[in-house]
Amino acid sequence: MYVFGGQGADSQLLNDLYALDLGTLLHLCECWGVSTVLTDVRARPRAPLDSFEWSQPAIVTGLPAPRRDFAAAALPGNRLLIHGGLGPAGRLGDAVLFDASTQAPRRS
Repeated sequence: MYVFGGQGADSQLLNDLYALDLGTLLHLCECWGVSTVLTDVRARPRAPLDSFEWSQPAIVTGLPAPRRDFAAAALPGNRLLIHGGLGPAGRLGDAVLFDASTQAPRRS
């Protein structure tokens, strides 16, 4: 799972990209005796956020500008489309396709 952009505590817009290894989530569910991720979440214990394995993809250039209120969609082929939103100068109309397999963003 990928998390992109947003707004920091100081209201600064972000263009950070983080990846969560869902395999660690599945492992934690197995440790809790939960057979599937889709069971009632109120019934299972909560894991601390540092139990999950977050990472930042090693992207040198090409990430979209900092933004919030954008649209994002997971696409076939392990890709993420990020479009529009609000940047520091106002509305954005760009689109960036991020390929998780190659960790390379591409403007379209």
